[in-house]
Amino acid sequence: MFGFKRKEKKYRILSIDGGGMKGVFTAYALWKLEEDYDIKVIDYFDMIVGTSTGALIVSGLLSGTPYKKIYETYMDDQNKIFSNKKSFMEQFKSIFFAGYNTEGLIEYLTKEIGDHTLESLYKKTKKDFAFFASNFTKAKPIIYASPSLSKSTLVKNNISLIEALRTSTAAPFYFEPMLEEDTDHLIMDGGLWANNPSLTAINLAVSEKGIKLSNIEVLSFGQSFTDDLNFKIVKGKELIKSPMKQQFAQLLLSVLTLNQNTQTLLVKNLIGNRVYRYEPEVFQSGVAVDKVNNKFINYTKVYWEKNKNSLVDFIKTGNNTKE
Repeated sequence: MFGFKRKEKKYRILSIDGGGMKGVFTAYALWKLEEDYDIKVIDYFDMIVGTSTGALIVSGLLSGTPYKKIYETYMDDQNKIFSNKKSFMEQFKSIFFAGYNTEGLIEYLTKEIGDHTLESLYKKTKKDFAFFASNFTKAKPIIYASPSLSKSTLVKNNISLIEALRTSTAAPFYFEPMLEEDTDHLIMDGGLWANNPSLTAINLAVSEKGIKLSNIEVLSFGQSFTDDLNFKIVKGKELIKSPMKQQFAQLLLSVLTLNQNTQTLLVKNLIGNRVYRYEPEVFQSGVAVDKVNNKFINYTKVYWEKNKNSLVDFIKTGNNTKE
C-alpha cells in the first residue's frame, strides 16, 4: 500500500490551528499515528507551523516531546494551564476581561518547554517553523519563525520560545496580552488573524524559500467545527442570564472559526487536493476553550477511526483519498 514513490520531492507543510483545550483533537491523532503506525509526523514535513494551542503542540513536536505526552497534557494538565481563575472584580479590571492569571500557563511552559530560543530550536531540528501572534496596538501580524525564515519585516527570530508561545496563546477573555516593554504595545493571540495558519505558511514557503506553489503539500489540523457556529444574539433581559463578557467571548470564537474556514477554502482553491484537512465535521455542543469535554473526546476517537487510513495515506504518499 505504501510502496508508492513520488516523482519529485515536495515541500511539505504541517499546520495546526488554534482552539485552546480542543487541541486534544489533534493531539490524539498525533499520538495514534505514532502508537499504531510508528509515524513521527515531524519526520515527514519540511515546515511546521502553529497558532495558539497549535503553537504549543508544534513546540512539543520540535522539542522531541513524546506524542503520547502531548496528548496527556490536554487530558491531565488542563487545570494547570487554565488555573488561578480570577475573581469577578479581577476580571472586570483586566484587559479584555481576562478570566485567568498567566502564572499557570507560564509555569507549564517553563516546565515542559524549557529555555529554548528560536535559533537553538532550529539548530536542533533543522526544520523551518513559525508561530503567530498579533500586535493589537498597531493592528499588525507577528510571525515568530526559525532563522531560515527571516526575509519579511513581519518575522522575528531573536526571542525565546516561551515568549513566542506566551503571546501566541494570549486569547482575549482568557489571558491578558503581553505588554511589550520597549513599545508598550499589546501583543496577543495569533488566532485573531491566522487561527488556521496554513495559508500564511504557504506564503512563507513561496516568499522565503522560493518554493513553487505546484510543489507544496499541506497537512492541516483544525480543532473547531466547519459549520453551525451556534451564535445567538442576546439582548434586553436575556443579558442578565448571559453576561456581556460571555457574549463577547462567543463573538470571538465565531470570528476565529470564520477565519479558520476562510483560510481552509483559500488554501484548497490554491493547491487543490494537495491539502489534507483533518478537522471536526459535526457540531458538538458544550465544547469550551478552557476545559476538555468528554463528548468531544468520544467524537475525537470516532473521527480518528473514520479517517485514519486516508490520513496515513496522505502522510506517507501524498495521495489525498479523503471522502
